[in-house]
Amino acid sequence: MSGYETFMKTFINQLSKHSNNIALVINEKSYTYHQFFQKVYHLSIILKQKSLTHKIVVLLSERTISLYAAMLACLLSNVIYCPLNIENGIEKSKLILSKLKPDLIFCEKLPEDLRDFLLSTYAHHQLFFYQDNDAHDATAVIDIQQWFSAIDIRDHDIAYLFFTSGSTGMPKGVPISHHNLRSYLNSITSLFSFSLNDRFIQLSDIAFDLSIHEIIVSLMSGACLYIYHENKNLHLSKFLIEHRITQLISVPSVLSFLVQQAQLYQIQFSHLRRVFLCGEPFSTKLAIAFAARAKNCTLVNLYGPTEATVACTYHVFDKLKDQRVLVPIGKPFSSVSLTTTHCAELVIAGDQVSSGYYLLDPKKKLENSAFEFDSVHNTFRYYTGDCVSRDINGDYHFCSRLDDQWKIGGYRIEKNEIENVLRSLFQEPDIFVTPVYNDQQLIVSITGFSTKKISLKTQRAELHKRLPKSAIPDHFIQLDYIPKLSNGKVDYRKLKKFCFEQKGI
Repeated sequence: MSGYETFMKTFINQLSKHSNNIALVINEKSYTYHQFFQKVYHLSIILKQKSLTHKIVVLLSERTISLYAAMLACLLSNVIYCPLNIENGIEKSKLILSKLKPDLIFCEKLPEDLRDFLLSTYAHHQLFFYQDNDAHDATAVIDIQQWFSAIDIRDHDIAYLFFTSGSTGMPKGVPISHHNLRSYLNSITSLFSFSLNDRFIQLSDIAFDLSIHEIIVSLMSGACLYIYHENKNLHLSKFLIEHRITQLISVPSVLSFLVQQAQLYQIQFSHLRRVFLCGEPFSTKLAIAFAARAKNCTLVNLYGPTEATVACTYHVFDKLKDQRVLVPIGKPFSSVSLTTTHCAELVIAGDQVSSGYYLLDPKKKLENSAFEFDSVHNTFRYYTGDCVSRDINGDYHFCSRLDDQWKIGGYRIEKNEIENVLRSLFQEPDIFVTPVYNDQQLIVSITGFSTKKISLKTQRAELHKRLPKSAIPDHFIQLDYIPKLSNGKVDYRKLKKFCFEQKGI
């Protein structure tokens, strides 16, 4: 049985066994597995009629039921899907579309400027302005056997393309194969139990790979997926409570926000059964603070770049044992192996690692230097750019980014080290730092940022004990909020802009 068959049969199993169970709730409207799969089936027929096998379909839409149906239809029809977040603005969408050159753009409920751009740029046959029709979908008769037998998907076929956030420059497309995806799903579902009684929340940006976990693990488990709209729904904390969400995956920044809301409203997240953290360093202090507000919940720290399919290491938080500033990133999934270079850079190898950036010429070794083919195991290695250490229990710990190592006056310092010391000393998780450059592009000082008022004078002596003089911020800028990228991570570019605008404060 091929990887695709096992993947497909998992979904079919949920359809046949739990057809009347609720699959998704979106805009307060519920869809059963049967209703949802009718939409998936209807869209898969359209994809087949348009001869899109192995071709790229960009998904551009608000969070509608049709968007999720289109995503699954692509996955089950051997069509490469690439979701773009329409809230990121038209310029980023233009940039990715120009690079990608998709065969079809699936459109629904678009901003007027983006719609006008598409109509003026692409041929009619390249655009598919979809109009959802519940009545039409309801008449679709799903022939499972015909659907199943007509599609041939191989392990190396690309399932989806996600573009990196572009915070360091031009976005890069990361192709994830069906084998990569299946390897992640097998690992996460063998390590952790999920059931049809679970309630997942789809919180992440649809163009951020945590959404893969939210959507596919939920549907594979026969669970119910609640779609969260930041601009339309309740405060996140109230949404979690009202809908009795049991499964959540997010970046730690979201957890910090939830702790603040829980303290403000004096609430407990009693229904949460498990929270996965991924995408940013997860502080022990934050873990303890959240655990106090979710006493029935297990916290799991995941680690993994998009290039290694969602996540590839895990650590279950233990308040008694985890005493470092950051929660460990833990041990690898069985589908990958980890090694480190001479400079402590983490290297991931195995079944979850992508084959390289999309459309980059393999001959341009500088561009593709993060990837390396392992001819012995017929897989790829990915050089993460993350520096790690490993403790006596075999758990890996994130230390810093290689590109977050700065030199000031000849001394090499790490952004993550500075932030960890400051957070520990001032007992404040939302502290971030950026370097200040002179006209010669040399770093001359460090600026700190926080949503709270930070007085360096009160801890000056202790700071000199813990950090080199050059690593101590010369001042702090208090912000109303910490700017974030669409994937939830801190937007250091905007922090640097604030620093430039307030230079001399």
